[in-house]
Amino acid sequence: MIELNIGTLRQRQSLPLECKIAKAIRTLEIAYRKYDGNLIICRGGADSAVVAWLAKQSKETENIPNVCVASVEPVENIKFNKEDGCILLKSEISKKKVIIDHGYPLISKEVSMALNRYLHTTKEEIKRYRLYGDRGDGKKYSAGVIPKKYREFIYAPYEFSEVCCTEMKKKPLKKYERDHVIKSHKGYTKDKIKCIPVTGEIAEESKNRLRIYLNNGCFVNGKDEKITPLGPWTKEDIKECIQRFNIPISDSYGTVIENDNKELVFSGEQRTGCDICGFGIMFDLDRFDRLKKNKPGMYKQMMNGGQWIRKPLYRWVKFRPDSIPIWSNLYWVPSERGYGYRFVLNYFYKVLNINKKIEV
Repeated sequence: MIELNIGTLRQRQSLPLECKIAKAIRTLEIAYRKYDGNLIICRGGADSAVVAWLAKQSKETENIPNVCVASVEPVENIKFNKEDGCILLKSEISKKKVIIDHGYPLISKEVSMALNRYLHTTKEEIKRYRLYGDRGDGKKYSAGVIPKKYREFIYAPYEFSEVCCTEMKKKPLKKYERDHVIKSHKGYTKDKIKCIPVTGEIAEESKNRLRIYLNNGCFVNGKDEKITPLGPWTKEDIKECIQRFNIPISDSYGTVIENDNKELVFSGEQRTGCDICGFGIMFDLDRFDRLKKNKPGMYKQMMNGGQWIRKPLYRWVKFRPDSIPIWSNLYWVPSERGYGYRFVLNYFYKVLNINKKIEV
């Protein structure tokens, strides 16, 4: 495992686009040889469309299979990727089932994970760590700790969870890997042949992806082994590459334009993914307003419905943000009528004093 630092990343991010393109193509070629061609390009939105274009620039990598997990992509991305020759994959479990079993995807994967782990432990030392980053050694930690502004959600009447992508995206990819491996990869036994995913992830997208890139570079090892040839790219690089080389992208994004600050942006959505995902909501409070305008049917299904169910796990709950916690095993989850996000988001906004209310 290599270890980079933030200075090295900044240096790589400052390179000209032509240099980044050459390095990314080289990364794909090295990966192709390293894994005996056992690679799959995981397609979703604009970033992965750039990866697919890069692969086609080399005769060695031009025939890497492209797959798209349709379960977690908006219909525009599914249509585009299908027309572009992608193999469509689907999850064996529904989104509603994932939320009922595990919780709603809100804020970020890191915060949802920390809230979920706090709820599902009885050990006071772990609860203390999740709240305050205290391990009893006099030091303060931040990894896996609930940020102060979100601590009130330990009393929320619904669960938070980060496992949506694991259930809806990673598992279909693993199934494809088991069923459609290209050829045996030396170093693996017959029962452990692997297809290595190639993704469009970039380091600057999140703290987690930054950490992964600094620890691994473009060759991520371990449990979630993958290749990230765009790791040192920036969001501006993605848009410049699409614009300069006229790379086709999903209609969700529109076209690449220049805004009033002379920055390259998409004329449509800046990011795409699962329509009902609440990760990153704090940085895009109008996301579901746009969904209401562009996909009213999906919006109604997302906001309507919801029901109370009882689970074996009791915890202290506030059914209103200003109420006194009570000991309860009632949980708000999706129902047949919809996902129940109206209740979830209105509670969320009130706790954070955000002047916003969901109306269907």
